[in-house]
Amino acid sequence: MKGDTLFGEIDYRNNINSAKFCWFKSLAGNLKYEPSDILAYGFLKGKQYVSKTVEVKGQTGQYFLEYLVKGFANLYYLNLGRLDYYFLEKGEELQPLTNDEVEIIDEDGTVLRKDSNQYKRIMNYYFNDAPSVQERVDDTYFPYKDLIRITKDYHKAVCSDYACIDYTKNLINISSVELMLGLNAGSYYMKKHDLSIAADRNVSMGILLLFKPLKAFRAWNVELGLDYTQLHYQHYSWISTFGYLNMDAQYAVFKYQFGLRYELPQKAVQPFFSLGLTPQSWQHQKGHVAYENNMRPRYLDLFPSKTC
Repeated sequence: MKGDTLFGEIDYRNNINSAKFCWFKSLAGNLKYEPSDILAYGFLKGKQYVSKTVEVKGQTGQYFLEYLVKGFANLYYLNLGRLDYYFLEKGEELQPLTNDEVEIIDEDGTVLRKDSNQYKRIMNYYFNDAPSVQERVDDTYFPYKDLIRITKDYHKAVCSDYACIDYTKNLINISSVELMLGLNAGSYYMKKHDLSIAADRNVSMGILLLFKPLKAFRAWNVELGLDYTQLHYQHYSWISTFGYLNMDAQYAVFKYQFGLRYELPQKAVQPFFSLGLTPQSWQHQKGHVAYENNMRPRYLDLFPSKTC
């Protein structure tokens, strides 16, 4: 393609694969583009990638680098497995930012290990036309948030014609909101009588918020949810030496959902796996539990509100 821009669906799986190819969905089927085929690709209000030739671990290759900051100086991110790589571009120069551990032999022959701080030397060179920013380079740590912050500050210091773009801002918002609908049932166990009382089934309703963390795979989501239902227990039976057990009680049950979701490649239906914690809070609404015989009924205090 030469100068063409296509709009459609992209099957984004993870940071590693997105650096090597782009799966584009069209009516004709899935098309696989490599960095040598296209200049760039991206998502509306999401991640953006550009094809660049870079050197990683002594080997030169062409990859889709993820834009972190686009401005007077561009900051890119690349993930090829267990390690993260960053690149800083100004004009026609593109340099890696690293902080690998190096060995230094002391005068007495002792081997010392320390961070190389290579990224600071590159930034000092690139930011030399902004003294107020350059003097902060030595206090800048290697994590990506610090790299993003100082790259943006550099743009503000040297360019007032246009604003730089921080693409990471689009990746920390709520990615979707889902409504939940289900069917709940429960049982109330009375250890004293070895008696289990089933609740009537009832509809549960809730809301689930999905967040996509900045550096996580796009297939991963953080789940935060709240689910509400009512459980109604009814029971009447003879308990020897106690009389009749009469139970008619209703609880409001709140379930709080905290978890991780992994989405499989999208088909007609989007399958996913979810793992997390679901603590519950029970609130007694109304009703009673009592022993009934020829004497006055004895009501039991079995309704403490609780969270579990």
